[in-house]
Amino acid sequence: DFDNHGGGPSYQFLDSKTHPPPNKYYPHMFQPLSLGPNIQPLPNRVIMGSMHCGLEGHSYPAFVPKLLGVIDKHGDSLDDLAEYFAERARGGAGLMVTGGIAPNRAGWVAPFSSTLMNQRDMEKHRV
Repeated sequence: DFDNHGGGPSYQFLDSKTHPPPNKYYPHMFQPLSLGPNIQPLPNRVIMGSMHCGLEGHSYPAFVPKLLGVIDKHGDSLDDLAEYFAERARGGAGLMVTGGIAPNRAGWVAPFSSTLMNQRDMEKHRV
């Protein structure tokens, strides 16, 4: 809990995955959660909501950054995005809701943002 007058946690633990800190406000946070009989239960109740982190890649042609005079570190590669989510999974998130990838052009976040609407797009998402 945070009642130690210093503002920080008053507990110490060695392994947060097997021995989470006690929490009097959310006592079930690190317990499994069943979502139904045909769905694998979540290992805990820690949920990471959808957010755009700027690693979603782009769908514009390769000549566009050169034409605009900008350096595109990511291009259409999703390797950095895959590592972003892998790091959070290693940290113990029970469920991650992804975002930033449009199912079609009508769902674009911005012109030439990443899409998942054809075989080529799908192949980029394979890890």
